[in-house]
Amino acid sequence: MALTAAVTRKLDNNCVQVEIKNKGGATRYYKVPEDKADSFGREYIANSKKMYRWSSVLTFTSVIGAVALTLLAAKNMANKASKYLISGVTGIIAGTASTASGQKTSIKNHTEFLENYNAEEIRYDDKKLPI
Repeated sequence: MALTAAVTRKLDNNCVQVEIKNKGGATRYYKVPEDKADSFGREYIANSKKMYRWSSVLTFTSVIGAVALTLLAAKNMANKASKYLISGVTGIIAGTASTASGQKTSIKNHTEFLENYNAEEIRYDDKKLPI
């Protein structure tokens, strides 16, 4: 996840366009007040890296925890195949729930971040991208 941020052009009302490029991924554009553009880019990259790390760790630990607890609770089950099947399904459910929760938190944090910088995302039609 190699993100780069750059001011790419001047907009109206003392605002600039900040371009966030994701190597091998999408490019996003934001309208940001000119005096906040540099710190916006740095903070955007730092927040993205932090959220990426935390979401990976939380998903992994929730899956491992759910499987371990299920195996512990089902240790007296006679049918081992059923025990492992139940543990696997529990792990999948925990991973899905963790991912959904992480996405909800990520969207909330991103919205608050944009509000703090008085920024808004610019969505260009692919045919009308600025050069």
